[in-house]
Parts: sequence; structure tokens; C-alpha cells
Amino acid sequence: MVRFSILPVAAVAVAILGAEAGPCRPITTAVTSLPETSSAVASETTVTSLDATTTISSGATTVTTLVEITSTTTAESTTTTQEPACVETQLLVNPSFDDSASSKAPWVGDGWLIQNDPHSGPDALANVFYGGRGTANVKQTLSNLRGNYMFSFHYRVASASSGADYTCGYSVKVGDVSTSDLALNYDVGGWKSANQNLAIGAENVAEADVELSISCDGEYAQIAVNMDDITLTQICDPVL
Repeated sequence: MVRFSILPVAAVAVAILGAEAGPCRPITTAVTSLPETSSAVASETTVTSLDATTTISSGATTVTTLVEITSTTTAESTTTTQEPACVETQLLVNPSFDDSASSKAPWVGDGWLIQNDPHSGPDALANVFYGGRGTANVKQTLSNLRGNYMFSFHYRVASASSGADYTCGYSVKVGDVSTSDLALNYDVGGWKSANQNLAIGAENVAEADVELSISCDGEYAQIAVNMDDITLTQICDPVL
């Protein structure tokens, strides 16, 4: 019988391992360190560049001198001018004819002052039409108009001849802007009001007449019509 023994093989293996690592020869581990890298982000408005100007060679050594060039960027400032805010303002002078008991200035045109039943204050402006047709105009001059305006006034048909059959209307003109003839409530009696929006435009109007015209046509012998509280107000948010 042939017998095989594994002891010599084991002994050889131990001998080999003992040669590689043993109590007198520790296993060493190599660690490679990489150089650290850092980066920075500049938020300055100054730009710096380096430019090589001089090179000196001595044997195996080369020395390079760098010159620092600095440039600065200057930002220009701009100024924006805003238009003044719109303020709703009544512009007509002496709108209620109350500045004087004897004069309607600066208004010019038809009518005279009365103290009998005005709409407000002590005075109103009276006109009388005869013979089935009549018109009364009153105006004053304003300057530097632009944008949108509300024209408003109060009126009263104070009296009409017996059996009169008529209609009344009005129109407004501001510079070159005018309305068509608009109907009025011509019943004899108390005060009534009328108003109209006017768009002057974006361009400034240096000077313009503001004129109100009231007329009554039909069959009548006499009609008395009074006016009071005529206003022209600049409006900021018109509904035209």
C-alpha cells in the first residue's frame, strides 16, 4: 500500500509564509497623499492681470519677473425724472359767481348776477330767451391743460311763458375739443345738474377757452334759465 503524507507540503507552506511576514518583518502599507486644491471666487470690480516682462537665465535656473497691471471699471450713474403724480383739481375761477355781487369776472359772455334762489352761495347767473329761440354763452380762459377732465354745472329753468312748447340743450368746448349738443331736463322748477367728460390729450395746451353754451328752441314767448356752480376738474382715472 502506498501512503501519502501532507505534512511536508504544510511545512513548505509555513516556511514560505514565514519568509514574507513574521515577528521580525512586519507588513507595511504605502499611503499616497494627494496635494490639496483650493479655489476662491472674487466678487471685486477690479481686474488684475500678470504680464511677464524680464527673464534672467543662469545655468539651469530661470527667474521670471511679473508686472501687475490693474484696471478699474467705473459705472456711470443715470437719473430718471418722474412726472408729478396726478391730483384731481378744480380749475375754473369764481365757479359759483360769488366773488363779487356786481361782476362775474373772470367769466365773460351772456347773463347777469341774481340773488334770487341760487344753487349755492349768494349769486347765480341769469339769462332770458325770447321768441322761440335763444342761446347763452359764458366762458373763461385757462392755461396748461392736458389729460382728462370732468365738466359739470347746475342749471334751473326758472320760468316759461304759458303754453310754451320747447326743448333745451347744452354744449361744452375746451380749446379745440367740443361736445355735440346734449339734452337738458327743461321742466320748470328746481335745480338740476349735468356733466361731461372731456379728453384734452397728452400734449400740453398752453391756453384754452372753457365755454358753456345753453340754448332753448321751440314755441314760447319767454324762458328764464339760470346757471350756477360751473366746474372743470382734472380727473386721474377717467371712465370715458
